[in-house]
Amino acid sequence: PTNTNITINLGLAAKNITIRISNPHGQIIREENIAHATQSSITLPKLPGWYIITILTQDGVPQQFKVLKW
Repeated sequence: PTNTNITINLGLAAKNITIRISNPHGQIIREENIAHATQSSITLPKLPGWYIITILTQDGVPQQFKVLKW
């Protein structure tokens, strides 16, 4: 659980990554494209609840994480 921003470690100099925040209904709330970074700080929406963070990489394999904002 968190009540603030979250930081995602992307590994060794990740390139062309898309980070998507969606609600449990699948509606995309925010999407960020990252050209080159080792980590990213994400600001969650103001409302408390469950959010799904999806990380899309060049290899096409999405990774998903559930985050509880309180």
